[in-house]
Amino acid sequence: MEQKDEYLKNKNLEKELFLNNKTYLNIISDIKSSKHRQKALQIFMKDENVKTPSEMSKILGIGMSHTSKILNDLKTHDLIVCINEKDKKNKKHEITKLGRNIGKIIIKS
Repeated sequence: MEQKDEYLKNKNLEKELFLNNKTYLNIISDIKSSKHRQKALQIFMKDENVKTPSEMSKILGIGMSHTSKILNDLKTHDLIVCINEKDKKNKKHEITKLGRNIGKIIIKS
């Protein structure tokens, strides 16, 4: 668990050092262009528990394939992280520090 925390800390620190305003705006516009992406990010912000794709699918009220696409989009932007990437099933996701920062900006706007 300590390795994961250290990895996430370093990854988020590196990410924040290299993000500029244009990158933030690109991420924000990508998230805001989809109500499901916005809602998924808000769910991660409100609930500290890790989420599986099936849990997110039920909460969002959409199919698994669409949910997986949304989660992959959020992971691409480093807004969430899969904490058990090697597992074939029941992958668990949680929000990153960057995800929280972007989420706060989106909620305010």
